[in-house]
Amino acid sequence: MPDHAHVLMTVGEGGSLAEFARRFKQLSGYRLKQKAGVPAWQTSYYDHVLRREESLLDVARYIWENPVKEGLAVDRVAYPFSGPRDLLEQA
Repeated sequence: MPDHAHVLMTVGEGGSLAEFARRFKQLSGYRLKQKAGVPAWQTSYYDHVLRREESLLDVARYIWENPVKEGLAVDRVAYPFSGPRDLLEQA
């Protein structure tokens, strides 16, 4: 997506979503600023922890369909930044 990113991940024992977000934004923001010359990220981020009743596959499908809804791809497989490819093509 040109104006936001969806990241679906598992935080393991002893892991930190805040630390992941900080490092992800730091490293990707540095590269994007080198290429585009402007800051890439806002200061904060929105997170959502899945509840037991929420389906991981349903959330993944929502993320995969987002570029299609926005008119960036004809189907979810055609969008080059979605993955993992093996699950994307099966789901």
